Amino acid sequence: MIEKLKNFISRLYLRFKRLTFLIASWAVLFSTITILGLKIGFEYDDGISFTTPAYRQAEKYKAQISASDYWNFVNRNYKKEKIKVIPSLVCWFFKAFGFKIHIVCSRGEEGSDALVHSWRPLVNKFVFVPDTFKKYELLEKEKFFFYFASSDEDIIQAKKAKITVIRIKRGNLSENSKPYHPGKYGEWILPLSAF
Repeated sequence: MIEKLKNFISRLYLRFKRLTFLIASWAVLFSTITILGLKIGFEYDDGISFTTPAYRQAEKYKAQISASDYWNFVNRNYKKEKIKVIPSLVCWFFKAFGFKIHIVCSRGEEGSDALVHSWRPLVNKFVFVPDTFKKYELLEKEKFFFYFASSDEDIIQAKKAKITVIRIKRGNLSENSKPYHPGKYGEWILPLSAF
């Protein structure tokens, strides 16, 4: 009986030591990453979110509204979009280790206040960049540790800015018209990221 109790306490102590070591290791990593200010970037449209439903809704009224009203309409319909599970989990993983999370949207900023607020617990910064050349400038300035993107355009701009880029696959129902050729540029591909 006493021998069983000793074995139980010994196993419990060993597990406690391992847990303490893991927590201490995480704390060192978290502190180091936070102090260094490392950032991870995610493309929004068909990257971390399936945005086709919002665009589809806006397309119905495109002929009747101006360009700024179009972006306002798309951004205000964010509740129709669906968060992609695997990219979102990857985002939370990096956040747990102290990385700052930035979302890059290839659209206008009009009407985006509710959209930005809905991502607030996870995302440190939302950036709206409707112009390809400005996107390159942003990527070069921010120097993301990793950049997760869906479109060829974002992959090319990240590679030009010398950032390690990882392709997020599009869902089968995506109606995004931007060029999309996974693996064409020798980038890594995030498994199961279409969902």
